Amino acid sequence: MLDSSQSGGQYFTSGAGHRFGAVPAQDPPSAALPGRLAASAFEELAGRAPWAPQESASSATVAATRTARRLAGWLQLKLPIEVRRDFGRFDRRRHADPTNPWLVRARHAAKTIGEARGWTGRVLSDVDRGLVILLSTADGDKIRHSELFPVRRAYGLSVERTVEILDQIGLVEDDRIPAFESWLERSLADLTPAIHAEVEHWLRTLREGGPRSRPRSPETVWAYLRAVRPALLTWSDRYDHLREVTRDDILAVDALTGHERHHTLSVLRSLFRHCKKSRACGRET
Repeated sequence: MLDSSQSGGQYFTSGAGHRFGAVPAQDPPSAALPGRLAASAFEELAGRAPWAPQESASSATVAATRTARRLAGWLQLKLPIEVRRDFGRFDRRRHADPTNPWLVRARHAAKTIGEARGWTGRVLSDVDRGLVILLSTADGDKIRHSELFPVRRAYGLSVERTVEILDQIGLVEDDRIPAFESWLERSLADLTPAIHAEVEHWLRTLREGGPRSRPRSPETVWAYLRAVRPALLTWSDRYDHLREVTRDDILAVDALTGHERHHTLSVLRSLFRHCKKSRACGRET
């Protein structure tokens, strides 16, 4: 039997009423565990290991205060989610905010540049309309170039000078695909995958330069590919890699004579020399 009449402890008694020994009173485990787990989580934040001996009330309060101050100083980070703004729905009466700091700064830059370049009143007015549409709700985030097309379409504004002002204050992001990239993708689309990769690496090295070569202009790179593309298409029907091309294949370039043939062979020599350096082609070629 259990006798709890005595304060500070519990006693087991026999059926005859004899007390055998005192057992210190304890809280039921089910009642203590949830609170202890919660305290453990806070203690980890406060820099103390869970289940460690309890500190004095004053030191525990100091630790909790320091933790709260650290938590209060945290910043909410922006998630990397791409959200495109729709400027085509801008209503000047409802959305225009001439007091926006970015709009004020952009208008000052437009006035300065316009006076220096002799912009007419109509040009300045169009630029100002574009800035009001784009910057009335600006919060410092850059405006993508692709987001300007609705403005051009909806309001009939030429955005080139507006983009110049946005670039002046550091608020424009040019996300347009370079003409060289789109041309490269179109021109190599019909080649086999391996030949496509080898030729693309050669063309990029021409355009950007290499350890022992200077960068070439886009026009030069375009001319080089135009010269050899017919041969590359023919070889793509027969082979998977440029290393399978033989000397006879190169000399059998059809319908070429004189300077055109000499230029094509010179360009092919550049291509296969590059492939040999990158070990995409064997010495036989």
